[in-house]
Amino acid sequence: MTGLGVVSPIGVGAEAFWRALIAGRDAVAPFTIFDATRYRTRIAQTVCEDARGPGDPAVAFALRAAEEALTHAGLDAAQRPACGLAVATTAAGWTAGQRLFEAYQTKDHPSFESLLEHPEALLKEGTLWALAARFSLEGPCALLSPACAAASSAIAWAAQRVRDGDCDLMLAGATDALTEVVFAGFHAMRLLAEDACRPFSAGRRGLVLSEGAAFLVLENAAHARARGANVLAQLGGWGLSCDASHPTTPASDGMLRAMKAAIEDARLQPEDVGQISAHGTGSVANDAAEATAIASLLAERVSDVPVTAVKGTLGHTEGAAGAFAAVAGVLSLQHGARPPLGGYTGADAGLPPLRLATTGAEPHPGRNVLVNASGFGGVNVSLFFERPLPSATGQLKDEPGRRSSTRHAVVTSIVALTGRDGSLAEPDAGLCWPGGRSLPLDRVCGLVLTAAQNLLGASESTAVDPAVAVILGTSYGSQARHERIWAALAQEGPRGVDPNDFALSTFNAPGAALAGNYGFGGANLIFLGGASGAAAIDEATRQIVSGRASRVLTGAYDELTPYFRRVLAGLGTPDASETVVLLVLEDAAQAQQRGAASLASILGFASRCPRNRWPDSPDLAETTCVALREAAVETSDVSAVVLDPNQQTRSAQLEAARSLFGPDVTLVDLTPRYGNSLAASAPLALDVAIESARRGSWPDGSVLRGVAAIEPGRPVLINACGLMAGRA
Repeated sequence: MTGLGVVSPIGVGAEAFWRALIAGRDAVAPFTIFDATRYRTRIAQTVCEDARGPGDPAVAFALRAAEEALTHAGLDAAQRPACGLAVATTAAGWTAGQRLFEAYQTKDHPSFESLLEHPEALLKEGTLWALAARFSLEGPCALLSPACAAASSAIAWAAQRVRDGDCDLMLAGATDALTEVVFAGFHAMRLLAEDACRPFSAGRRGLVLSEGAAFLVLENAAHARARGANVLAQLGGWGLSCDASHPTTPASDGMLRAMKAAIEDARLQPEDVGQISAHGTGSVANDAAEATAIASLLAERVSDVPVTAVKGTLGHTEGAAGAFAAVAGVLSLQHGARPPLGGYTGADAGLPPLRLATTGAEPHPGRNVLVNASGFGGVNVSLFFERPLPSATGQLKDEPGRRSSTRHAVVTSIVALTGRDGSLAEPDAGLCWPGGRSLPLDRVCGLVLTAAQNLLGASESTAVDPAVAVILGTSYGSQARHERIWAALAQEGPRGVDPNDFALSTFNAPGAALAGNYGFGGANLIFLGGASGAAAIDEATRQIVSGRASRVLTGAYDELTPYFRRVLAGLGTPDASETVVLLVLEDAAQAQQRGAASLASILGFASRCPRNRWPDSPDLAETTCVALREAAVETSDVSAVVLDPNQQTRSAQLEAARSLFGPDVTLVDLTPRYGNSLAASAPLALDVAIESARRGSWPDGSVLRGVAAIEPGRPVLINACGLMAGRA
């Protein structure tokens, strides 16, 4: 870590944030962002007005925090293009999104059309695009949203890119602004405290919502040393897991697996842990599960290792929570001190006897801090930060990266659900969450689970397998749930919001449902944006190659409602089609050993930050060249290019293909047959390529140029483009 940046209610700037944490000084107060008089809870922590900006505050927070992190790292304008970008969010775009939905409902056509002119304020990708454009970032990029573990997931994703040698610099972090949708959802679930957040305390009543942005610059150690950067801390390891149980109630065993994985990744033991920064929301269930997990990890050292949590002072910043905790952990190592556990009022006799940091700021002579994050769907991420060693050389670790590993990812099964009229058939209405049989799956979760049953068969075991991960992509998530919450607020007020709608509105809900039904306890991630299906397959490949997973269920989905079809048409995508594609990736040697057929090999991948709203020809050509280099494939080896269905990028894709491959390469367009499958377009192209290879030719009418016949064994290039989301 060579740079930090923070915008928070308790301080704007990393040092101001740190001083407030050390002093235990919160900013809990009534607020006026929306009318809170209709709620039982009327407090939150909000960022000062001059840091909110004129547009989406989540974007304004991110720009200011990122600027500080890049400046702190000493990266000038000439160095920034080499930097990649990993962003996490849960609520960016929802303020304008709610206004857009209200305009649609009330048939306010002028307002509806006016809002559509600014997609950067409506879509989660707007934050990614704003950061890349403002700071001229051109490295790998990703947008993630696995609930309240989103920020930590983004940091882990960025670290893996540095470790694999994809780039030397990554800007990683998260932003979330307080919105009524999120406030109403937590309120409906009765998870909001009415006065203060009191993590691990007796009589704790829940969380206090907050907002802001926090970003970190991650850098290859040798690169940092070569340019004379000040190394603040080292990210020695990270671990990801899924409880594979209940959609909202956490389980201690999943949290424990994430912590152990992070420590093992750092090549240390639990007895080496010097401090733990807990997720610590102040809710009864979360704190109980996490305290049990921490006690199991520390064993006889449970009374020796200090435990703190920033939410007692900062509040819960939703998807950004892990980034704030990470910054606090780095600052704790840098300053040799640990902040107190804010809001603490006394021990809960029902919890294990942790050594809670309750006596004010204390010296922290230890060499490391373990930072936890958890979220709905049972997702868990732990990050293990260490003081930098003077002798540290090279990459973060000497673990084999993607290019040097002997492991190789292959597709062993794949299934696609597509609708002839752009809509999919309704799933079985009886599908439910495991461990929560009273909570039926919504339509989008049901569609994804139906695809999984077609792929894997019915689940026959409830045992959790930590070696199987679930990694998906989506453009827009569960639109029906979001719309029901917006409609309830408009028509009935807070009392009309169904807590189940909020519980299943998170973008990772379908992936968590898969994990719960099949007992998949490995990493559980969700990528957002038009290129997210390709990004999910790439991350799944890395999980296999790095040995973090033995198998990965990956792919993408999107649900379309009448309202959102209208939105997409206004954004230039009138031919959107509901699609779910799932595939299983596993190590080639493992597949061969168990006699599974290898349907395809994943050879290479590249992503690049968005320079413009839509990628242009140089963007696509540059990204393609990186993917070909990673795959060790020459341009003359490529047999076909499958075009992304976005018509806004069609001419750019054709020009890039012409410049790289010449006039003879086969160009394939699946749009006439399938429409625009949004995030699932790249996985669908993979499914079609596999089936076409089996049949010996591409589908009738899909070849724009070249030959329909497929030559066995020759590579196929699949394009993925997204509005403000870069290209892959």
